[in-house]
Amino acid sequence: MKFCLRGRVESKKVSHLRPVLHDSLAQDFVVYDVCRGEEEKDGIRKDLTLIYPQMLGREFPKTFGHYHKNKETELYEVLEGEVLFLCQKYDDNPLEIKEAYFIQAIKGDKVVILPGFSMVSINITKSEALIANWVSNKIENQYDFFIQTHGSGYYVLKGKNGEIQFEKNDNYKQIAKLIKIKPKTLPRELKNLDFLLHPEEYKEFLIIEKLYEKLN
Repeated sequence: MKFCLRGRVESKKVSHLRPVLHDSLAQDFVVYDVCRGEEEKDGIRKDLTLIYPQMLGREFPKTFGHYHKNKETELYEVLEGEVLFLCQKYDDNPLEIKEAYFIQAIKGDKVVILPGFSMVSINITKSEALIANWVSNKIENQYDFFIQTHGSGYYVLKGKNGEIQFEKNDNYKQIAKLIKIKPKTLPRELKNLDFLLHPEEYKEFLIIEKLYEKLN
């Protein structure tokens, strides 16, 4: 799929992802491609991520995962396929996860990453998955904690019958129960994307209860 027309492509291989993988893999292949700066306007940019369907052992293909250094917000949209987003948050200790959520998003769904939450994007289909994300140009991703813990609090694995299974990551001291949530319609107050630049002005909207419906 040709997906990057104006941006710069970065390919992420198994060798890049090894610090956060559930299984040890001898093979090295491209897991996903990132298109940086496909579009830019008023201090924000749109990146694209194309996640290929090849499995990582028992684990579904995923992005590396990261927090935002200054707790910035981010807006994702699924353009093709079905993507499972894993989000988690800690208070003081990154080894103690206080909140953990997952979203199974389909084409057209918009997913807001709230302040303080991490993000991992996972392709749970047998075809390519394409997602867009809008972020501030000043955003700084932080990968150190995921390297330290060998990934997020949960691994997303394929069961014997093809079903999705969640396995806790034992490198954490404490992990909150994983809760499934569904995106609500994006509030009109957030549609101009100014919240990506000034999240402190939109605190009343940037909470789970405003943007998501809890399903369990």
